[in-house]
Amino acid sequence: MSGDVVDQIFIRAKQWLLSWLAGAPDWIIQITSSLLNIFALLGVFLTLFALISVLERKILGRMQNRYGPNRVGPFGLFQPIADGIKMLIKEDIVPARADKIVHFLAPILIAATAILALGVIPYGRNMTPFAIDGGILFFFAVGSTTELAVFMAGWGSNNKFSMLGAMRAIAQMVSYELPLIITTLPVVMVAGALSPDVIVTVGSTYTRAAQEATATIPIVMAQDPDPVGNGFVASLARPGGNITGLSALSPELSGKQLELLREIVPKLSRVAVLGNSTEPGNAQALREVELAAKAFGVKLQYLDVLDPKDIETAFRAAAKGRADAVLVLGSAVFNTQRIQFVELAVKSRLPATYSRPEYVEDGGLISYAPSYTDLFRRAATYVDKILKGAKPGDLPVEQPTKFEVIINLKAAKQIGLTIPSNVLASADKVIR
Repeated sequence: MSGDVVDQIFIRAKQWLLSWLAGAPDWIIQITSSLLNIFALLGVFLTLFALISVLERKILGRMQNRYGPNRVGPFGLFQPIADGIKMLIKEDIVPARADKIVHFLAPILIAATAILALGVIPYGRNMTPFAIDGGILFFFAVGSTTELAVFMAGWGSNNKFSMLGAMRAIAQMVSYELPLIITTLPVVMVAGALSPDVIVTVGSTYTRAAQEATATIPIVMAQDPDPVGNGFVASLARPGGNITGLSALSPELSGKQLELLREIVPKLSRVAVLGNSTEPGNAQALREVELAAKAFGVKLQYLDVLDPKDIETAFRAAAKGRADAVLVLGSAVFNTQRIQFVELAVKSRLPATYSRPEYVEDGGLISYAPSYTDLFRRAATYVDKILKGAKPGDLPVEQPTKFEVIINLKAAKQIGLTIPSNVLASADKVIR
């Protein structure tokens, strides 16, 4: 079973059940949908609670050299059901001086608030039981009523020790909740709303997190290496769904990087290409390099770097293979190891080209990359169109149109390389 099917199993089951009500009035379908959400929520959490309680008691029994629950059902798995029945039929002992109504309502209120708070939590794509505007505010408002329930329990017992215990518990609960609220407020203030109209993401990690959180709020990718390969859009021309934006992948990108190496390295004949085969877009980028290499008569040595510890090994292999230069493909893993790439390139005295300007700013030789400033500016136009009523699924994903060449002359000097004047003249930025 694929991950997508597992992720959406509750949604698919609910849609199948509601299909039996096709043709029924809308209000009946809405009520049935809400009841299904409630039963699913209670069923899942009560089952998990029961299983964890059995597991806890079995572990404690093992530690104390006894069996633990083993009588009710296979391996004692039905013990929580028996416990629930015992709880319901036990005599409810209420102190004579207690406020009987408050004493009865306090535990009900605690359970009810917990269940209500669970109802607005997003558990996956399209899996928020009750998606409401201001869900964050609702979560904290409902959660704060537990303090009232604890106070009612202490007050209703009509005992000073119970009241003191309740006040101590309330103080602890408030001390836990305040930091949570304080850390959430800046997010709400930056978004300017309790429920955002549009989400803008930078990079695959954040786009995937937003995709898993909502299937209704429009998401604009400021840049993504491979939106189709990542499963964010159906195609660049027709994204579908609630995601659109800009791709950082361009067919000419890798070929142009190889062309730059050919211009700055005399008699370039062999290039080591460092990539990560698990990275979205890596295969396409490699194909583009291979096409350019074939046109230029350059031999390629592909080195798969799956882990940061493999970087030094790759450079050793490039030197052993007599590479004249190194071409580093784009990778989120590589971006976190920029200094290591730069230092090893200098140590190996190999000219290297990169797909992001940060490498050159950190001491790398040369980069050819999309203008990320331009991509962010264009992302703003998507937001403007969506706020004016356009559907994200109808807005094609666009590719980079502006690219930048950045050269670091300090790095060139370290490896004894002279950059031709025509290449310097075409550079958008030169670090001296």
